[in-house]
Amino acid sequence: SAHWPDVSVELILSDERIDHIRDEVDISIRFFRPSGAGLITRKLCDVPIMICASPDYLARRGTPREPEDLKHHDCLLFRTPYDGRLLPWGFFRNGIRFEPDLHVSIISNDIGALGAMTVAGAGISRLGAFLARDLVAKGDVVALFASGSAASGAEADPEPLDFHICVQDRQAMLPKVRLFIDHIVEEWKRRPI
Repeated sequence: SAHWPDVSVELILSDERIDHIRDEVDISIRFFRPSGAGLITRKLCDVPIMICASPDYLARRGTPREPEDLKHHDCLLFRTPYDGRLLPWGFFRNGIRFEPDLHVSIISNDIGALGAMTVAGAGISRLGAFLARDLVAKGDVVALFASGSAASGAEADPEPLDFHICVQDRQAMLPKVRLFIDHIVEEWKRRPI
């Protein structure tokens, strides 16, 4: 706000579906590309994903060598609160996207709870790197399926989570909206995810 003293910001943090017109929202940031009448989106960034399990879980259940082994493990899945969908576990191998079969043991709509359950040894989860990196660094969890870590020829990279910045078409050309979007995009480029 130091750059634009005449602009005020109201920050709304919600897992619910936002309607820009009904909720009087100028800009929203969402993961996945949303759809909706008159909604204009711009990709903001890709957030790296890490598939994680605690050392305790891996000692008890073994370490999956490739994503296809997840059907034999307890997987902790995230359900998006705004539409009830389970967040898919996509992977890329040799440039081809695939979703392996999973054995779902726990579902939650709170990523923090899934992270805590993973650390406690409840199973394997799909976490954003912004959350998982610190847990890996502390030794609370182990990252699985990083390129080069799987069996020969089985390497697979978790599909990143893409974030989009969204505006209703009637707001898209307002100077305050354009300036704010440009600012957010530039700031995001400068900060490691």
